[in-house]
Amino acid sequence: MDVMKAMPRVLPALALGCILLQPHKFLEVFKYDSSPVDWCEDNYVHSEHIAEFYNTVSNLPFIGCALAGYYYYKDNPQLNKVEPYFWVIWALYLFIGLGSFYFHGTLSVAGQVLDEFPIVLFGAYGSLLLIPKSKWKSLAHRKHVFTSKSTLISLISLLLLCMRFPVVSHVVCMCGFPAFSYAAIRNYLEFRKSGSKKQSVGRNLIIGAFVSFFFAFSSWIIDRFFCNQSALFVHDLTGYKIHFHALWHLFMSITMSFIITFGLIILLLRSERDRDPFKIKFAGVYPYAEIL
Repeated sequence: MDVMKAMPRVLPALALGCILLQPHKFLEVFKYDSSPVDWCEDNYVHSEHIAEFYNTVSNLPFIGCALAGYYYYKDNPQLNKVEPYFWVIWALYLFIGLGSFYFHGTLSVAGQVLDEFPIVLFGAYGSLLLIPKSKWKSLAHRKHVFTSKSTLISLISLLLLCMRFPVVSHVVCMCGFPAFSYAAIRNYLEFRKSGSKKQSVGRNLIIGAFVSFFFAFSSWIIDRFFCNQSALFVHDLTGYKIHFHALWHLFMSITMSFIITFGLIILLLRSERDRDPFKIKFAGVYPYAEIL
């Protein structure tokens, strides 16, 4: 606990020290095209200010879903009673969209970190929200983790450190995926063991998430490793150029909506086992839970 109390003081001092020692190194990460990562889309075709136009604007579904989800649920008394900190998920969902928007618009190192860091936070805080309240040391400790200024200061300081040393962000992001996948599988297995009458609903949401993720990951692989081949094949077949990384964004926004909805129904069912507290509805291909 002493370590946790020291973090809001140590991390800002460390981040500020690393930046002030070599300020030019820190400023370089914001330069256009400073990232070693470049995707299949041709750069600066539609605007001299936007590196990858389609890969940039395809982040609008993340931003739109995050804002729509927040405003749809923010005044719901039942959700605020069950989980008052669910707004954190919508904030991080928005952060993912904005970070990726900035990255593909600039192809900067800072943009790459802002593309990765929110994903890690989303997985971490999503996993923390699904930990039953009874397993926390105290509700005050839980509130501190989700809403305290010291937590926010620590996260901002960590973000600045990742910008100064981008490899930290890359490693944490790569390590985070298996950890969050394990947490998701564990929560699904616990949901199955709970004997809930909504087993089929949860199963369908997970299937939807896997299907959309399959298309998302396939699009990412094609764009990353088969750029020229896929471009020629699709153009010969359709006469158009398909931007597969933009499709990755689209399908991942759908995947995350399925995952968020599944997490939400777990929280609702834990609190109200004696009735059906929600109905699953769709806004196009995006699922959401109507809380009853």
